Amino acid sequence: MKELLDRFEKFIRNIKTTDRIAVVHHTDSDGVCSGVIIGKVIERLRNKMIDLRLNQNHDEIPISQDTIHSLKQNRINKVIITDMCVDQEYKKIKEMEKFAEILVLDHHKQYHDLNSGKTIMIKSSVLSKNINSASYCASKLAYDIFSRIMCIDDLDWISVVGIIGDCAGETWSSFVNETFRKYHIRINGDLFKTDLGRIANIISAVEAQDIQKIKDCFDALYNAKDYREFLKSDVVKYEENMKKELDYWKNNTEKLAEFYPDIDFIFYLIKPKYHVKSALSTILSFRYPDKTIVIAQDTNDRLLPISARRRDYKIAVNDLLEKAIKSLKDAEGGGHIPAAGGRIRREDLDVFKKNLIKLLKDKKS
Repeated sequence: MKELLDRFEKFIRNIKTTDRIAVVHHTDSDGVCSGVIIGKVIERLRNKMIDLRLNQNHDEIPISQDTIHSLKQNRINKVIITDMCVDQEYKKIKEMEKFAEILVLDHHKQYHDLNSGKTIMIKSSVLSKNINSASYCASKLAYDIFSRIMCIDDLDWISVVGIIGDCAGETWSSFVNETFRKYHIRINGDLFKTDLGRIANIISAVEAQDIQKIKDCFDALYNAKDYREFLKSDVVKYEENMKKELDYWKNNTEKLAEFYPDIDFIFYLIKPKYHVKSALSTILSFRYPDKTIVIAQDTNDRLLPISARRRDYKIAVNDLLEKAIKSLKDAEGGGHIPAAGGRIRREDLDVFKKNLIKLLKDKKS
């Protein structure tokens, strides 16, 4: 652990104004918040903003060829990747090592050790063996690890937005409560119904409706002097449409979803206007904490995005998805024990569902 942290500090402290630095982040609130924290620390260290900010498309976790092209085109020589399980497909990292040094900060399950002479990979488990990596989200990881470099107490509220968005508030209750007291924000019980929770919801709304506008979300959060300023930004307009769409699918779950009581399983095929599967699966996981929930979203594309949740941790949904897609062509899947995602070919939907049911029945027997 000490060797990795020493390498991390050396990487950060050796950054120069002449370096071309990119931050690549996931598109959910945890990914955006961790990306903002990293970007602001880099700017404070060298008195110059990062040279490039990138996110990928929906459900793209391994580094895409488009991302590699953008990094090369912008002559990037240092890349910081956050909240993306890029070690699932490590060959792309090796391709990036030909032109850049890489730092990966992540809290997903580890598939490969990417650490090399050119790459530093730090998973949340490096900082704490006692906290489940699913709860040690990227925005808290970034806040904690960069606090080793400098005081960033003013970025605590951004970290808390990411914590709320990743449903890790219970794990970090002391930090969350202290931050709420500091900014005189009232907690009503449900963190998503607070001002900081609202920011997490807005980022989710932007992600669902127009992935290209995640840049606007990042910029609004980056430039906001405090949380109130973000809540006055233009991205707030995405909030209402998202609420209406989520309310429809949430309120019609009992009628439209498939329930399998014998294996505590809910399968829900939805066809919404926006990419709401992740937000919807999170909402339903609070309603049905002892059920395995899998949502497939029909987007009229060749590949169907998948989202899975199980709030009581009795089924590891990341392992469940990995096993269910094992024999399926072009399928991807993974994530955390309580929350995972992936995608499958449209024609494989029935096989995928049968695989899930069989795996869950085997668990019961």
